[in-house]
Amino acid sequence: TGALDAAQLFQQSAAPAGEGLASLAAAKSVPARGGSSGGGYEVVKQVPTTERVLARLREKFPEADGETLERRARKFTEKIFPVFLTRETAMLRLLSRDLPKRFRNRVPRVLDAELDANGYVRTLRMKWLRNGCPVGKSAGGGNAVGGQPLSQLGFARQAAELLAALHDDAQVMHLDLRLDNVVITHHGVGFVDFGSAVR
Repeated sequence: TGALDAAQLFQQSAAPAGEGLASLAAAKSVPARGGSSGGGYEVVKQVPTTERVLARLREKFPEADGETLERRARKFTEKIFPVFLTRETAMLRLLSRDLPKRFRNRVPRVLDAELDANGYVRTLRMKWLRNGCPVGKSAGGGNAVGGQPLSQLGFARQAAELLAALHDDAQVMHLDLRLDNVVITHHGVGFVDFGSAVR
């Protein structure tokens, strides 16, 4: 059909990981600036250009008329993506403040955010979580010397502890928790992508 609902369009296009419109605003890793502590990377998320979104929409929906696609592309770049980046920035700042200290290294930390004239985030820079086996964690999730890969039970325990801290201490619900948004860091299981989170 010619009519495309924005929510349906976003869901359809974001369904295959890394292939949809959601990936247009995806993060790119760059080496940390200014010798930030611990090495690692900074992640830069930016609202994509209207042209880039339009090109992706044309690929995904070749049967749709050009005017509808252009209108949807503008809506994504002027409203939808900026709202998600603004929400993610706000949630990460709340977590930096309200999450218990032992969990703060298990979520990204905002380094900088560039706003547009309307106060929405257009570019978000954050400290990325370093990948790797948690230091001092055993396969069962307890302490060990030298660290070992996590068992399924250890992974589940650490994820549940972080989730409880998000809900109980920081009063934040992630709302997009899936394996794509879970990472294993030197500090334990961590969560990323707080663009759908609420408080």
